[in-house]
Amino acid sequence: MVRVEIRIKGMLKRPFGKAQMAMSCNEGTTISAVLHDLQYREDHTRYITTSVNNNLRKHNYVLKDGDELTLYMVIAGG
Repeated sequence: MVRVEIRIKGMLKRPFGKAQMAMSCNEGTTISAVLHDLQYREDHTRYITTSVNNNLRKHNYVLKDGDELTLYMVIAGG
Protein backbone atom coordinates (compact mmCIF):
# COMPACT_ATOMS: atom_id res chain seq x y z
CA MET A 1 0.00 0.00 0.00
CA VAL A 2 1.01 3.57 -0.72
CA ARG A 3 0.05 6.43 1.59
CA VAL A 4 -0.41 9.83 -0.05
CA GLU A 5 -1.09 13.21 1.56
CA ILE A 6 -3.54 15.21 -0.55
CA ARG A 7 -3.78 19.00 -0.40
CA ILE A 8 -6.76 20.56 -2.14
CA LYS A 9 -6.75 24.22 -3.11
CA GLY A 10 -9.51 26.69 -3.94
CA MET A 11 -12.95 25.57 -4.99
CA LEU A 12 -11.80 21.99 -5.52
CA LYS A 13 -12.04 21.44 -1.76
CA ARG A 14 -15.71 22.43 -1.64
CA PRO A 15 -17.11 18.87 -1.90
CA PHE A 16 -14.89 17.73 0.98
CA GLY A 17 -15.12 20.72 3.31
CA LYS A 18 -11.43 20.40 4.11
CA ALA A 19 -8.16 21.33 2.49
CA GLN A 20 -6.17 18.18 3.18
CA MET A 21 -6.57 14.48 3.68
CA ALA A 22 -4.60 11.26 3.58
CA MET A 23 -5.35 8.39 1.25
CA SER A 24 -4.08 4.84 1.06
CA CYS A 25 -3.94 3.33 -2.40
CA ASN A 26 -2.40 0.39 -4.22
CA GLU A 27 1.12 0.36 -5.65
CA GLY A 28 1.05 1.73 -9.20
CA THR A 29 -1.84 4.13 -8.57
CA THR A 30 -1.78 7.20 -10.81
CA ILE A 31 -2.97 10.72 -10.11
CA SER A 32 -5.81 10.07 -12.56
CA ALA A 33 -6.98 7.13 -10.44
CA VAL A 34 -6.94 9.29 -7.30
CA LEU A 35 -9.03 11.97 -9.05
CA HIS A 36 -11.50 9.23 -10.00
CA ASP A 37 -11.55 7.89 -6.42
CA LEU A 38 -12.24 11.42 -5.17
CA GLN A 39 -15.22 11.44 -7.58
CA TYR A 40 -14.19 14.40 -9.69
CA ARG A 41 -16.06 14.20 -12.98
CA GLU A 42 -13.85 12.90 -15.77
CA ASP A 43 -14.73 15.81 -18.06
CA HIS A 44 -13.62 18.24 -15.32
CA THR A 45 -10.30 16.60 -14.47
CA ARG A 46 -8.58 18.11 -17.51
CA TYR A 47 -8.87 21.48 -15.76
CA ILE A 48 -7.22 20.24 -12.56
CA THR A 49 -3.52 20.99 -12.27
CA THR A 50 -1.52 18.62 -10.11
CA SER A 51 1.82 18.72 -8.39
CA VAL A 52 3.65 16.06 -6.41
CA ASN A 53 6.16 17.21 -3.80
CA ASN A 54 5.97 20.74 -5.31
CA ASN A 55 6.76 19.55 -8.87
CA LEU A 56 4.13 19.77 -11.61
CA ARG A 57 3.05 16.30 -12.72
CA LYS A 58 0.71 14.97 -15.39
CA HIS A 59 -2.23 12.81 -14.40
CA ASN A 60 -0.46 9.62 -15.55
CA TYR A 61 2.23 10.05 -12.87
CA VAL A 62 2.51 6.99 -10.60
CA LEU A 63 2.36 7.97 -6.93
CA LYS A 64 4.89 6.72 -4.40
CA ASP A 65 4.62 6.18 -0.66
CA GLY A 66 4.85 9.47 1.22
CA ASP A 67 4.10 11.69 -1.80
CA GLU A 68 2.27 14.96 -1.25
CA LEU A 69 -0.26 15.50 -4.04
CA THR A 70 -1.64 19.00 -4.50
CA LEU A 71 -4.75 19.68 -6.59
CA TYR A 72 -5.64 23.12 -7.88
CA MET A 73 -7.22 24.92 -10.80
CA VAL A 74 -5.47 27.60 -12.76
CA ILE A 75 -7.92 30.35 -13.50
CA ALA A 76 -7.35 33.02 -16.11
CA GLY A 77 -9.41 35.95 -17.13
CA GLY A 78 -9.33 38.99 -19.28
